[in-house]
Amino acid sequence: DLSSSSTPNLASFSKAYMAIDLPYVTSPVHQQALYKALDEGKLGEALREASRKIGLETLMFSEFGYRNFVAASKPLTDAKSLMNLKVRTTDSPVEVAVATELGMNPAPIAWGETYTALQQGTVDAEGNTFSLLNDAKHTEVLKYAVNSEHNYSMHVLLMNKKKWDSLTPEQRKILREAAKEANDWQRKESVVLEEKAWQAFRDRGIKIHMLTDAERAELKAKTRPAYEKFAKEVPADILQLLEETQK
Repeated sequence: DLSSSSTPNLASFSKAYMAIDLPYVTSPVHQQALYKALDEGKLGEALREASRKIGLETLMFSEFGYRNFVAASKPLTDAKSLMNLKVRTTDSPVEVAVATELGMNPAPIAWGETYTALQQGTVDAEGNTFSLLNDAKHTEVLKYAVNSEHNYSMHVLLMNKKKWDSLTPEQRKILREAAKEANDWQRKESVVLEEKAWQAFRDRGIKIHMLTDAERAELKAKTRPAYEKFAKEVPADILQLLEETQK
């Protein structure tokens, strides 16, 4: 009846979700504005309507977080340091394009095989949230990281729309209230887990390079072609609403 799915996976069913996955479409500085637009504003309603068109009802937009590049074999600093690295990606066309624009060699590999691939040198690097990498014990094989924050993802809790429509108004109200309560908790908890992961990286001796403004601007410029390519496939109103949260 229900499923929590990531925006890259949902993009296979509706291009509306691809807007969230575009490189540097949002940043931590504007996080609260993004939450408000999703929970109370037109952006959230537009995404809810997109889910209805594919037979689903949206209950909440939960936090996944910002992906950072990490490596097992080579120090990561600026855009140049990423070039020629074989990087594990999902099969998301946006993620593959971002890696390509940065001069990396994307290798779509299943998540469950990534630890071994890094360990054996099949891939040099990957991009993910520190908290997920820490939970999956990738910190055991990683040595370098950079706070690239090049991609943001959400998880969306969805319900079969026919099932939703069969519920009474009172049942729907209960689900909406429970989803809000869960969402508020989950977002706060994700901040705690991310902070713990950063400390775990430091405790493991993983060298984290903090980008300067100039270095981050270079990454944004290099990935802009990927942004522009896939922005054409995204509903214009959703992209505009998303961009308004960044002002």
